[in-house]
Amino acid sequence: MGFSLALVFYIGAGVGVRLGDDYTSIPLYGSVRYTFLKKKISPFIDAKVGYSLLDAAGFYANPGAGVNWNFYKTLSVFLKVGYTYNSKAYGEAWNKDGDDVYPHGVSASIGFSF
Repeated sequence: MGFSLALVFYIGAGVGVRLGDDYTSIPLYGSVRYTFLKKKISPFIDAKVGYSLLDAAGFYANPGAGVNWNFYKTLSVFLKVGYTYNSKAYGEAWNKDGDDVYPHGVSASIGFSF
């Protein structure tokens, strides 16, 4: 949920779900996106910053780049690659089995916007 400025800059907020091998988290974040072209298919960069709840609780960030395909009026599909960071440090035993879990890494996303 958010709003666009000059059709190329977006500011908003959101909620996500991350499912790992041994963890689940729900990031709550603020989001900014810059779209380079005002075309049907447009590259973009974005960043999400906020706080994750549940197993990977703590600071959350997800910068990335991708492409958006506007296929009908305000309906579009996007593909994005980025890096996801959670402040939960490697080596902290925080899941039910006491295993080490590393909730950071390269991420790929596909989504739908309207």
